[in-house]
This record gives sequence, C-alpha cells and structure tokens, in this order.
Amino acid sequence: MSLKSIKSKIISVKKTHQVTKAMEAVSAVKMRKAQVAALGGRPYALHALSILRRVFASNAPIVHPLMRPRSGNGAVIVVVTSDKGLAGALNSSVLKATTRNIEAQGLAREDVRFITIGKKGYEFFSKRGYTIEHNVPLREDELSANALHEVVEHIIRLTDDQTIGKVFVVYTHFRSTMVQEAVVRQMVPIDPRALEETVNAILPERGKFSGLAAFDADGNGTVSEYLFEPSAQSVLEELVPFLLSVELTHAVLEAQASEHSARRVAMKNASDKADEVAEDLTREFNKARQAAITREVSEIVGGVEAMK
Repeated sequence: MSLKSIKSKIISVKKTHQVTKAMEAVSAVKMRKAQVAALGGRPYALHALSILRRVFASNAPIVHPLMRPRSGNGAVIVVVTSDKGLAGALNSSVLKATTRNIEAQGLAREDVRFITIGKKGYEFFSKRGYTIEHNVPLREDELSANALHEVVEHIIRLTDDQTIGKVFVVYTHFRSTMVQEAVVRQMVPIDPRALEETVNAILPERGKFSGLAAFDADGNGTVSEYLFEPSAQSVLEELVPFLLSVELTHAVLEAQASEHSARRVAMKNASDKADEVAEDLTREFNKARQAAITREVSEIVGGVEAMK
C-alpha cells in the first residue's frame, strides 16, 4: 500500500471518529432527557394507583371488562421499537422477545393483531404477513400525547372483540446505561400488582435516579375510606384508560432511553475502534515512510559508490 493511500485512510478514519464521537454525545443527552421524562410522569402513575387501591377498598360492587379474565384466544401485541438503526441489538432483541411470546402463548398468525410503535417493528411483522391494526412512526424524539391516546383508543376498541383474550406490550426495559433488556408485560386483563411493578420499574437499578422510593400498593396496611361521586364504578371507568395510557407512556419512554443508551454505547465502541485503526494505520504509515527513506538513502549511497 502506498504512502498516499495510507494517509488517505487515516484522514477518513479520523473523520469517522469525529462523527461517532458527536453521535455518542448527542445520544447521552437524549438518554438523560428520556429518563427525566419517564420520572416526570411517575407521580401521576403513583396517584392513579393510589386511587385504584382506594376504589377497590370501597365496599361498592365494581367491575370493569378490562380487569376480568377473558375467554378469547386471540391477542393484541403493542411492539415498541425505533425508527433508526445504529443501536446494536436493541431492536432485534424486542422482535425476538415478541416472537417468543407468540410461541409461548400458542398463538396462530391469524390470532395476533399488532399495534406497532416505531418503523422497525412495523417492517418486521408486516413482511411476515401479520395484521397491523395501527402503526405510529417515531420520527421525532418524543411521541405526542395525542398519538399515545390514539393507541389506547385502538386497544380499547380491539378488546371489544370477544376473540381477544389478552393485550401485551413489548419494549426495552432500561436497567442502566450499559444494560437494557426486552420485556413483555400484560396490559389486559389489567392487574393492579403488575401495574405497581411497572411503575417501580421506572426507577433504574443504578445511576442518578436509582435511590428514589418505590411505590407500596399496600400503604402499610392502611387505606382511607373515600366517598366517590357519582360512584366508584364511574371513577373506575375513567381510571382504566388512564392507567393503560400510563403504562404505554412508560413503555415508550423506557424504550427511547434504552435506544439512546444503546446507540451511545455503540458509538463509543465505534469511536474506540476508529482510534485503534487510526493508530495501526499511523504505525503502518511511519514504517512505510521509514522504509522509503532508507531505500532512498541506500540508493544515494549506492550511486556515490558507483561514481568512485
């Protein structure tokens, strides 16, 4: 390889390093922003769970169709992926977890209906012949409240079909900056204990926000009595869609934090690799230049000797 081509490669690698380093910094900022957003919605989720606990503690006979076991064999699966790549195995882990859940539930292709949030999930399952009831692209870093409300409305509308027995959401759970894992959570039938776990899962295992207190649904065994107007049932009717919205919002924000974290790690690895390649090429360049200088000196000495 000539000196010119080696030098050209060094310049190219250094430019790549600059790009990946910038992307790493941007992803770090976006990751923290998504974490803060997830934690910002936590008080609303805590109060909603507290109200739900008080509703169930009342003596009024209450029931909601989305909280009862359902006889249908079908399922609605909400899959949260990203629109962009360069995030390692983030999207593939979600798609694999979804496929495993379909197999574990014993669902045939015609029994599954998808709501996809993010382009990667839509492309994967639409190419495999699954029914996509609704798709929400993630072109921006934030999903609007209207878009989330629309997804919840689709979920409630689909559960009017008695063939639908369960609703799942599959997304990437943000454990820490270095660790994210695909999780499958059941949304319908609604389980208050599962919702409590979801709210507590908003807290990362390590990092700035890991020390916040977890929510205790039992409230140390004490539940104040409330008088609900017009009735506990009407409060529950309004509360259930809100709880679904809270769970879905949490899933999207966690997925976004995981995406930016995974991209940050991937870009850091790419930057480190670019540094290594640049060092190797520089070493090769120096060796080639030294060999060229030695060869020229030898030719000059040989020419001088020939002239004697």
